[in-house]
Amino acid sequence: MQERGNVQMIKVLIADDELRICELIFRLIDWESLGMSVIAVAHDGRETIKIIKNEMPDIVITDIRMPGYNGVDVIRIGKEYNSDIQFIIISGYSQFDYAQNAIHYGVSDYLLKPVKAEELTKALLRIKNRIDKNNQMYSQVKKAWTLEQQNRRLYREQLIMEIAHGKGFDVLTKDMNTLNEQYKYEFIPGFFTIVIVKADGLNFEEKTESSFLYEKIQQSLSFAFAPVMQEMQGTMLDNGTYIFLFNYENEYAEIESQIHRLLNQMLLQKDVFKKLHLTIGLGKRVNCLVEVGKSYETAYLAIKDRILVGTDRIIEGKEKIVVQDYKDYFLHTVRELENVVENLDDKRISDIIQEWGTALSKDKEINGYQIEQSAKALVNSYLLSMQKNNYTLDEDDNLLKDFMKSIENCISLGEIQELLSGTLEQSLSEYRHKRALSGSKPIRDAKEYIRNNLAGNLTIQEVSEYVGYSSAHFSVRFKQECGITFSDYVMESRIEKSKELLKNTRETIESIAAAVGYSDVKSFTKNFKKYTEVKPSQYRKIYG
Repeated sequence: MQERGNVQMIKVLIADDELRICELIFRLIDWESLGMSVIAVAHDGRETIKIIKNEMPDIVITDIRMPGYNGVDVIRIGKEYNSDIQFIIISGYSQFDYAQNAIHYGVSDYLLKPVKAEELTKALLRIKNRIDKNNQMYSQVKKAWTLEQQNRRLYREQLIMEIAHGKGFDVLTKDMNTLNEQYKYEFIPGFFTIVIVKADGLNFEEKTESSFLYEKIQQSLSFAFAPVMQEMQGTMLDNGTYIFLFNYENEYAEIESQIHRLLNQMLLQKDVFKKLHLTIGLGKRVNCLVEVGKSYETAYLAIKDRILVGTDRIIEGKEKIVVQDYKDYFLHTVRELENVVENLDDKRISDIIQEWGTALSKDKEINGYQIEQSAKALVNSYLLSMQKNNYTLDEDDNLLKDFMKSIENCISLGEIQELLSGTLEQSLSEYRHKRALSGSKPIRDAKEYIRNNLAGNLTIQEVSEYVGYSSAHFSVRFKQECGITFSDYVMESRIEKSKELLKNTRETIESIAAAVGYSDVKSFTKNFKKYTEVKPSQYRKIYG
């Protein structure tokens, strides 16, 4: 078949030792309307065989007698090259014995000379229907085979995903034959190893980059391990993590050396992906299926240790380190974050996280996995503190989910610190801004109440109750929005009102002092001079 545009054209070869017959056949038919294309014309048997071998036509229209090879030989040899080729033979009455012999080799049709357009068209259409049916059948078989292969791959990948998500123990305790049948493997008794390849620096939103790298890794692994591996299966996660399961019989299979070669080959991909960082976590070798989960765990922990030892290397898996109690520096960081949240003081977050990072870097017992878990725990602690203070975050679920996703691609403690402080700062700052907008009317109401009641005592309890806040919350909110404390604002309001009265009225200083909340002139004069640097009487002389 020959593709023209998006249409598959049936390829036709015309063979006759008479040039005029070839031209006649070519001109008799509207080939394109039949979905066909004449790819070549041959004038002897040898040339015909050569074209069949090189071009693989779908239909050959051939004279029964030609120099070199006759039509019968062309059919016999052509069928050896491609048994699906359809032949139409052209013969004269005197050549009918040849034609009968040719039919023995599976000729599709034969026509008598002189060739008529109608007869040739009918013969071509019969062959076209046959080819179309065969192609349809082939397509269905191919589709069924492809679907079977896809299902087989999905079953095999499912086993790896169950191991990665901690469900492997229940599965791997099954009888090996049962497991092989269920997940389409051919495991044999021997050894098992999980290898995890982590790619950092790719654009994981662009699936083609990650898929391209996965294909390269698979190709390299297949080439390196095919001779020694009984089974090898991989799967790809969304965050640039590629997990491979190996099963092999020989204890001395050179996995480590081959993995080193793989790393060197993969690092060449940095010419394509400039920001690519690769880490290979080599899980512990185990000698039974039920232990494969442990191999995965050690490979997983090895990948996390790139935070401490760096990337572009192989890290061999170690047993998980269990820490029973939270470290003092972690608890200190939690308390500091609680204070920050209570006071909505996002400016301090960066310093707090910096102190946490410094303490982590000095902890010689910690591993990469624990650093990551500590960071996640701090985000949870932040969210709990927000809830404790009745601060509602619209995006609290997304905040944790986005952080969990982003931290998977951090390759150093510094990157984790930057992500953690940036996440918390942005969240608290946005919440503070949102509260400022939603709380501005109550604060405006409080200011108006103060201005209208300057003659009274004006306690914070009185004003906060008026606007519907607790005293403690009102005090924090008032300072955040106004930039000064409640008591300072009241004092300034009293002085500003008294300045207005001194300039615009002839009221006595005693009366003005009482009008702005002072019971004695001495206290009023002292505070007035503190704010204006002159006494009330002097102010009136200057501005009155």
